[in-house]
Amino acid sequence: ATPLVDDRDVILVLPDGTLNADDERFWDSGAGCCGTGVDDVGYLTQLIDDAKATYSIDDDRAYLWGYSNGGFMSFTMACAVSEHITAIVSLAGSSFDDPADCTPRTEAVSVLQIHGDQDRTINYGPGPYPSAVEMAERHAGFLGCDSSAVTAGPDLDLIPNVGGAETTVARRDQGCAEGTSVELWTMRGIGHIANFTNLAPTVLDWLLAR
Repeated sequence: ATPLVDDRDVILVLPDGTLNADDERFWDSGAGCCGTGVDDVGYLTQLIDDAKATYSIDDDRAYLWGYSNGGFMSFTMACAVSEHITAIVSLAGSSFDDPADCTPRTEAVSVLQIHGDQDRTINYGPGPYPSAVEMAERHAGFLGCDSSAVTAGPDLDLIPNVGGAETTVARRDQGCAEGTSVELWTMRGIGHIANFTNLAPTVLDWLLAR
């Protein structure tokens, strides 16, 4: 990751979640996990503030990227402290069942939802959590985007051991709050776990365009 972020002048912070009884890390997102009372919203917000105080950082560019439970946490941050976040990426994650549980304070957070359509851990479709499509539509609504104006971008080749460009792009950027957008990248034939090594450059460039 170091050459990738160095080449783009990015400060990369890699926090760990809390260890559970099985020595597994988790984020207490309040949506799908974990009801422990750990204040991970406060923890991550403080990390962002500490990074801004320590390094020369553009205050208008703070990004979060999480996988699975981390994707849930990224959505929770976009809901709870939207004034601190520019854009999030959720890879194979979801969020609150009830949209009313997400109340962004600003209309500023762009969202990229990346999800395999064969994911059976955090379903691409509905149940037990909101589907990938619903999450994209929900946040497009928060941003005031024209929900009927969905454009397709070029297919992307993100999974190196799958032949061809397996990922479709659906973009909502018309009518959205200035400078924001919502995209859903659907990885066809991909489950919850895959070789995601090709994701980082493409996703980082997407973030830096916000």
